[in-house]
Amino acid sequence: MKKIVTDPTKALAALKAGNQRFATQQLRQHSEQARPATQPLAFVLSCMDARVTPQVIFDQALGDLDVARVAGNVVNADIIASIEYSHVAAKTSLLVVLGHTDCAAIAAARDKNSHQCLQSITDKISPALAQAATEKDVATNNARLQAQNVLAGSQALTQLVLADEFTIAAALYDVDLLEVSFIDEDIRPH
Repeated sequence: MKKIVTDPTKALAALKAGNQRFATQQLRQHSEQARPATQPLAFVLSCMDARVTPQVIFDQALGDLDVARVAGNVVNADIIASIEYSHVAAKTSLLVVLGHTDCAAIAAARDKNSHQCLQSITDKISPALAQAATEKDVATNNARLQAQNVLAGSQALTQLVLADEFTIAAALYDVDLLEVSFIDEDIRPH
């Protein structure tokens, strides 16, 4: 059985190493057999974009990550409850909010005539548009913003972060380079 990684620093290092393997096409061979118990390294909140599959871009096997995917990697009450549950049930101690380049939800937030079905999502992304010159800047701002939204929406996670028992990181995946850049590895409440 795989060793449990509860230290967020070690979990973050494992994700960085996995992305390096992915970006250089030196992937590990994973057994796709289900393990008897799920002991994920981290929880990853990412966009639903098919190019942004956390298990793949971090070169992790089934059960190595708890994942929530939603357009624009935005936060809502259900996402927060899932993150809290992951910590309680699986002892995850790291959340990575993963934005990405070439994000259609961000493009929709910039376009005032975007699809009505995305309105609740683009409303959550809109604050990230301020002081952002490029789409990549908006994606970076949005990853940080959504990480802060997790803290704003969860007293339990805020207390864990303040007690150094839980770490929240914001990252950006470049869909062309296949690389993840960690833009902030220790997000704290404002």
